Amino acid sequence: MKHAETRLFSLTRKQQYGITILTVVMAMFIRLALDPILGGELPFFFFVFPLVISSALGGLGPGLLATGLSLVLGDYLFIEPRKSLFALDTPSALTQALSVAFVGVAFSLVFDWTRRAAMAEWLERKAAQERIQFLLDLSEALLPLADADQIIAVSVRMLGEHLRADRCEYAEAEAGKDHFAILGTFSIFTPVRSIRSIEEGWQLRGEDVCLPEDASALV
Repeated sequence: MKHAETRLFSLTRKQQYGITILTVVMAMFIRLALDPILGGELPFFFFVFPLVISSALGGLGPGLLATGLSLVLGDYLFIEPRKSLFALDTPSALTQALSVAFVGVAFSLVFDWTRRAAMAEWLERKAAQERIQFLLDLSEALLPLADADQIIAVSVRMLGEHLRADRCEYAEAEAGKDHFAILGTFSIFTPVRSIRSIEEGWQLRGEDVCLPEDASALV
């Protein structure tokens, strides 16, 4: 799995919106620096880049934010009459503003769809990689062990930690009997031996029942 891909899909919403604002501001300063040369020409040209970057990194929300900020800043700073919002007295100014709005919305929708599809594929590959890594780690941990109880204990513990489960058990059902024997247990809780539980015809021995640590004082 590529490191850049992992970083891309690991961005928080705050980071995505922060990148959006930063790129729009950078485009504004670049356009201001070139204003003596360009004058009233290409008021929104440099804002296209924040639209693409924000939509690609964040999807719909950041893309729409970049579109709105670009329209406001571009109109206020670079379209005559300057330092006014949405006067748009000329057909060319109106056309440019509508074009930026259309392109921004289109980019936001398209990149949001492609980003969702790419993220779903990435999550699937990430889960498969984690499963493979778990099996490799499990094999390495079990390789030096010969005792069956140790093998069960290590396997149950590692599986519970891998699944981030509160409780994980290994049990064997005996043929012709209505109960099973729990041979290995992993739990983040504190055992409470004075409790017995019968549920749906299955019997658990008292030492196999656990409560959270803060509840053990109640027993």
